[in-house]
Amino acid sequence: LIAEVMKAGADKDSSSPPWWEAVVTSREMRGPDIAVIRIRLMQPMEYLPGQSVAVQFPRRVPRTWRFYSPANAPGKGNSVTFHVKVEDGGALSTALALHASPSDVLRLGPPVGSLQLDETSGRDILLVAGSTGLAPLLSILETVASRPSPPAVDLFFGAKVPGDLYELPLLEKLETQYDWLTVVHAVTADKEETPGYAGEHGSIVDVAAGRGDWQDRDAYVCGSTPMVRAAKNRLAALGIPGEQVHT
Repeated sequence: LIAEVMKAGADKDSSSPPWWEAVVTSREMRGPDIAVIRIRLMQPMEYLPGQSVAVQFPRRVPRTWRFYSPANAPGKGNSVTFHVKVEDGGALSTALALHASPSDVLRLGPPVGSLQLDETSGRDILLVAGSTGLAPLLSILETVASRPSPPAVDLFFGAKVPGDLYELPLLEKLETQYDWLTVVHAVTADKEETPGYAGEHGSIVDVAAGRGDWQDRDAYVCGSTPMVRAAKNRLAALGIPGEQVHT
């Protein structure tokens, strides 16, 4: 599947290389199993906010690819940030999150994906993220923040336990910085299991659905497959037209 996607991407844009090489510049752990990895591309790559790229780590897991989404907006030179969570049985995610080191070389495929910011829309925005599904939504958020007059943005960030809300300090800082941004976070763990946690409890989809009238919003959703399916169904039930929901 990834080979076909990469081939189609290369065929679509003959001016771009079939793959890009990049050097890891830093890896920061956000808890025991989530890493924020920054890389420097050897050649410029044009991608849209929300898209993803296939990634290979030849030194540790050759010939294995997985899609990750840049967490930063395009146009930041050749620097790209990925959020990587260790998955059970995931050789590549484990290698990247726990073992990637500065100077390691990665290989990237062409940017793909339908989760793209609609630059032509004048509507306000709803962002719903589950765990590292936050990455492409941060790219969208950063792009929106660069506009002269950003729309209102409500960002809902959910995880199983508070420790998995790995970029909450960043989001709270951005909420303080931007008066057009509202951040709500939630965990699915019970209140008894999370003493001291001051956020919401329950599915982030349920929390978002109960927080407002989103019919006139553009919605962007990223997370696990069950979470995304649930969000699409709930948003449709709330009256958001399908063409305004991007997953």
